[in-house]
Amino acid sequence: MTRNAIEKKDFHISDITVRDLPEVIRIEENCFSDPWRRQQFLDVIWNGFIFWKLTDETMIGGYLVAIPYKDSIHIANIVIVPSLRRQGFARKFLRELHNLATHHKKHYITLEVRCSNKSAIALYESEGYYQFSVKQGYYDGNEDALLFVQELTHARVVSKTTATG
Repeated sequence: MTRNAIEKKDFHISDITVRDLPEVIRIEENCFSDPWRRQQFLDVIWNGFIFWKLTDETMIGGYLVAIPYKDSIHIANIVIVPSLRRQGFARKFLRELHNLATHHKKHYITLEVRCSNKSAIALYESEGYYQFSVKQGYYDGNEDALLFVQELTHARVVSKTTATG
């Protein structure tokens, strides 16, 4: 599942390639205390997972990693470089993923988020995600992860039809 470029201000969303990995790894290392390793990103590419970048002519401003399953998509990572945060780019990733999931008749999208990441939680809730569980000590063994889900509209219709039919 790939995504053609979509304009958002001077940035667009497109697929990441192996050539992009040095910059992606640099961003990952600058944003996280426990960053993904190069091999993990290569596995994402080789397995055909959803791996998008936010880019303009000069830089990668963020990326999204998501894993498609039969009836769902799981967001593994959304990263926006600090200088571009709070400009709607993470929201754009979420909405484009929602559109892709709907197009492919997925029933829901899931993700985990640190319980301390209040701005991300607010974003997810504003986009229709809701918390359905907690993973105790998920991050570094000492911070809980909140599990969120977004049910896709067509899935509700299918479920109701199936339940009554």
